[in-house]
Amino acid sequence: DRRFNQSALLGKALAAQSGLAFNPLLLKRTKSTPRQKGLSVSGRFRNIAGAFEASPDAHGGSIILVDDVLTSGATLMGCARALRKQGAASVKAVTVARVFPEAKEPQINLDDF
Repeated sequence: DRRFNQSALLGKALAAQSGLAFNPLLLKRTKSTPRQKGLSVSGRFRNIAGAFEASPDAHGGSIILVDDVLTSGATLMGCARALRKQGAASVKAVTVARVFPEAKEPQINLDDF
């Protein structure tokens, strides 16, 4: 519906600058979900539960997820959970913006999923 994927564009640019591999097909959405906008934090997590599946290519990899905006972390956690389930060695995230700029420490730990 959105016609383009901002996160994929950012990831491609980051990969080009860093020399890291870029694989936008490592994750796929397997469940259509309503937009997260307007949902509570718990509603966002329920909405995204089970929505992503990782490719077997994730096994053993050190993955960097790229997201344009971090709000509750539900989407990143859902993606991290799918990657870890497929055997990714580590999952980290890079975001361009976040909703809680006053925070001094990371709000989510993707290694827990």
